[in-house]
Amino acid sequence: KKNRANKDDTGSLSPVSPTEISKVPNQ
Repeated sequence: KKNRANKDDTGSLSPVSPTEISKVPNQ
């Protein structure tokens, strides 16, 4: 449901945010 290109749970608009990297290995 989450889009790496969209705002993540931290609210940062980045392709890959630190929080995303914590959830999934660098893809």
